[in-house]
Amino acid sequence: MDNAARRRWMIWAGLLAATLVAIVYPVEEDEVELVEVVLAPGAARPLLVKAASVTTPLLVPAAPLLAVADPFAPRNWQAPPPVAAPIPKPVQEAELVGPPPPPPRPAPPALPFRYMGSFNDGGAQVMYLSHDEQTLLARPGDTLEGRYKVLRMDAQHIEFEYLPTGDKQILPIAASE
Repeated sequence: MDNAARRRWMIWAGLLAATLVAIVYPVEEDEVELVEVVLAPGAARPLLVKAASVTTPLLVPAAPLLAVADPFAPRNWQAPPPVAAPIPKPVQEAELVGPPPPPPRPAPPALPFRYMGSFNDGGAQVMYLSHDEQTLLARPGDTLEGRYKVLRMDAQHIEFEYLPTGDKQILPIAASE
C-alpha cells in the first residue's frame, strides 16, 4: 500500500473513532439550560431555545418564527387584494322600496269529478257525476263532499265554487253526450 492510500485510511479511521466517541459520550443535560424566548408583540406563541448560559430572555421577531413554523403554508408573490368597504345605498332608493308583496293566493285543486250523464226530474235538471268509485247526483245549490258547491248547470258545462277559497271552476260537458 502506498503512502496516499495509508493516509486516507488513517483519516477514515480517525473520523470513525470520533463518531463513536460522540455517540458513547453524549453531552449531559446539566450543561445545557432551557431559556424561554420572549417574542415580539403580535407573536403567536413562546419558543424554547437551548443555550449554554443565557440569563436574559431573547427577543425574536414574530415574522421569521411564523415563516419557520409552517413550511407547507401556501405562499403567494402578489399582495392580497384590498378589502372594499360596502357601498351604502342612496336614501331615495331605500325610501322607494316598500314591504314585499304578499304571496300569491293558492290555486284550487283540479275538479275531482267526471260527467257521466244527466236526467230531467220533473223540470229539475239532475247531473250524474263520478268521483273515484262513487256516483254522485248534483243539482244547483248542492254541496258535494263539503268542498264544492254546484252553482249553475246547462247543456255545455257545470259551474262549481270551491268553498275554502271561493274560486269558481267549470266542468265542461262533451257535446256528443
